[in-house]
Amino acid sequence: AGLVANNRTSRSPCTARLESLRLTDNGLKTENFADEHFERLRFSRVDKLIQFGWGLEAPDPRLGNDNFSLRWSGQLEPKSSGNYAFHWDADNEARLWIDGQLLPQASFRRDERRDVRLVPLQAGQRYDLTCEYVEKEGEASVRLGWSGPGQARDTIPTSCLFCTVEPKVSAQT
Repeated sequence: AGLVANNRTSRSPCTARLESLRLTDNGLKTENFADEHFERLRFSRVDKLIQFGWGLEAPDPRLGNDNFSLRWSGQLEPKSSGNYAFHWDADNEARLWIDGQLLPQASFRRDERRDVRLVPLQAGQRYDLTCEYVEKEGEASVRLGWSGPGQARDTIPTSCLFCTVEPKVSAQT
């Protein structure tokens, strides 16, 4: 397994083996499941933001219009240090973990008051982020954002989201 490169033009042959290649990309890894229980994985991709309004349509032809789930995972890196509140709206259900800690839902809608837990974050430090979304029936939408030091409630920008991707490498002999 792995990629092997041989140098056949040199007097002292050299062989290099690349066992794996991992790259960091802006955005979050998204796993798309064809059920509500995160069991039937259909495909994965990288999403730059969590800000979707699919209405009555499926987010992708490989999923149905209803009864699907999505899991975003990666890391979050704030530009400023301080306390952050995370806000999301979801039709039907969503859960958010920051560094393994499940947070209570806090809505984007100003008229909706929910328990908000402030999370202290340091500028330039990366924190694990996982968000799970479940669509049961009807309209489908989800949006994840934050507010923090000198920053109004808004969608988390792509420049603050990171994930590791493992590109498929094929070698020809």
